[in-house]
Amino acid sequence: MGKGIRQLSNGPWQEIIGVVADIKSSSLEEQPLGEIYRMLDKEPRSSMYLAVRTRTRSSGRLVGAAVRGSEPGVAFGEFETMHDRIWSAGAKRRFHTSIVSSFASLSLVLDMVGLFGLAMHWVRTRTPEIGLRMALGATGPQVFALVLEQALRPLIAGGILGLGLSWVVTKTIAGFVYEIPANDPLTLIAAPALLLIAGVPAVLVPCWKATQVDPAVSLRAESTE
Repeated sequence: MGKGIRQLSNGPWQEIIGVVADIKSSSLEEQPLGEIYRMLDKEPRSSMYLAVRTRTRSSGRLVGAAVRGSEPGVAFGEFETMHDRIWSAGAKRRFHTSIVSSFASLSLVLDMVGLFGLAMHWVRTRTPEIGLRMALGATGPQVFALVLEQALRPLIAGGILGLGLSWVVTKTIAGFVYEIPANDPLTLIAAPALLLIAGVPAVLVPCWKATQVDPAVSLRAESTE
């Protein structure tokens, strides 16, 4: 405060009368740059932005009326709240995020359908084995757990592989998030958890069908073959 600053080596010295925090002028992703605010009467401009701290949106009309009352020749343009300005600044990011989210949702649905089909195929091909296990004393819950384990193995393997790949493409992921690190621990835990939560219901029907296998019928069919 009170010291001098100039932008060019041969430019005029200007006294520092205040210091403000960093701001982001054009986008939420940009890194704050050094900026200098000058007195308007020292460097007048044909157009400018006026920032007013207020609690209601209707204050914009009052500010416009006050400006026109003091300077009738000044054209007062559009009034926009900071919330609206931040919302519009993130429009491009929200569009990209919505596309990625749509593909992710579609991928999750396909994953559930594929997992269901894989579990059903496993039950059909292993019906004689399941019947033999039940004939030897395996209970319904044990068979249910066996099928569930077999069905979720590829899901767990895919989750681990996905976690590894996420670390590789960290820089790419960083371009789609704001104020959240690309390797955010909560996100890395939530994504596999969501995959597992979605996968379990997909294999419940095959697991239940495995518990309904009649040992006598399956063993008789196998002996006939």
